Amino acid sequence: MALRKLQSTDSTTIAAIGTSFDASKRSTLSVNINYQGKFSGNFQGLYVQISSISSATKLTMRICLDAAGDNILIPDTEADIAIGITTAAVGMVAIGVDLDVFTTSETYYVFYKTDAGTVTINDATLTYRREV
Repeated sequence: MALRKLQSTDSTTIAAIGTSFDASKRSTLSVNINYQGKFSGNFQGLYVQISSISSATKLTMRICLDAAGDNILIPDTEADIAIGITTAAVGMVAIGVDLDVFTTSETYYVFYKTDAGTVTINDATLTYRREV
């Protein structure tokens, strides 16, 4: 079988991400499961577009199997917010994941928190590989 590179994107705007996780403020990403009803693949990277940056310099992300954020798949990962060259109120965060994942879940939830202040999430994209 061949490996295929895929991605899942949630373009829902999430305002006022602050310094603690909030179960109501999350991105929802879906992956393609196989004919046996399982996901078997490799998460590659998570890319998050940010706007309305207010005092935040870092973003912490957590990927969970449930919408409440209790069944954690990828624990807290912190990354610097790269801000725009001409517009400091917009930015991007990217983390390399490179994690083999074997679950029956098709949907994953990304939760966020900042080191200070607040941000608005505009877009979250998860890239992954799986056999097809």
